[in-house]
Amino acid sequence: MSITLLAVWLASNPSVDATCACAIAFLSARDQRERYDLIGVVTVERADPPVVASQAGHPPWERQNVRLQIHASWKGPRDTTLTAVHNTFAARCGESPMRTGAEYLVYARRQRRIWTIEPCESISVAEAADAIRELGHPRWSDTRYAAMAPASPIARACPERDGELRLRLEDPTGGILPGASIRVSHVAGEQTLSTDAMGTARTCVPAGDVRLLAELPGMKSRRLKLRVDAGTIRPATLVLDVGPGIICIVSPVPDCESGPLPGGGYRWCGQDLERLPLQ
Repeated sequence: MSITLLAVWLASNPSVDATCACAIAFLSARDQRERYDLIGVVTVERADPPVVASQAGHPPWERQNVRLQIHASWKGPRDTTLTAVHNTFAARCGESPMRTGAEYLVYARRQRRIWTIEPCESISVAEAADAIRELGHPRWSDTRYAAMAPASPIARACPERDGELRLRLEDPTGGILPGASIRVSHVAGEQTLSTDAMGTARTCVPAGDVRLLAELPGMKSRRLKLRVDAGTIRPATLVLDVGPGIICIVSPVPDCESGPLPGGGYRWCGQDLERLPLQ
C-alpha cells in the first residue's frame, strides 16, 4: 500500500522539508489565543545576530535575541517593550532572522519568564493582512498601529444587490487549509476560489441559494448549500476530513501528539519522525 505524506502548509511547495511547516497553519484563531501568551504587532528595537543551536532529536536551528516594542495586542502585554528569543530554521527553510526596525505580527509563548517565538511565528506586517483580518480588531493598539495596519476588508464592499461570502476551510482538528479550491455555484453562474494562507476565501455573490464544493488533494471533498441575502455578510466554515492513507507531518512544536485523525489518516509529529522505519 502506498502512503501519501501530506503537510497541509506545504501543499503548494512539496520540495521544502517538513521541518519548515508552521504550527500556526494547523490552528484556528480560537486555538491561537489559547496556545500563545502574546499575539501582537511589534517593531524590532534590537535584533542580535543569530547563532546556531541544537538539541538531541531535533535538526539544528538558529536562535537570536530580539527586543520588541508592542504596538497592538490581541492577547498579552500592551504598550511595552520586551525581550524574546526568536528561533528559525533559516538554512533549511529559507526563513529570515528578524531585523532591527522591521515590523512583525508575532505569536509568542512565555515559559519561566522567557518569551519565545518559534519558527514561522513571526510574519512581516506587509505580508500579514490576511492573518490580521482573521484575528479581528485588537484589544489594544497605539496610534502607530493605525498607520501600519493593512486596509480594512470592509473596503471591499459588495454591490447592494449582492451578499458577501466569507469562507474558511479547516481539517477535523481545527487546522486551517490553505491552497484549497472552492467552486461557488449561484444563479448567475459559477466562480472558483482558492483559500489563502489563513485558509479563508471571500467573494461577492448574487442574493439567493449558493452551492459550494471544496476540494484539496489528500482531503475528502465537501459540499454545502446555503443562502446569501442582499447587503449581508454570510460566513461559513467547511470541515474537510483527511483522506485515507494520509499522514500529516507537523514540525517539532510544543504539545504536538502523534495519533489518528478524525475521518481517517494519521498525524505524525516532527519530534517522532526518527521512529519511522524509512530507508
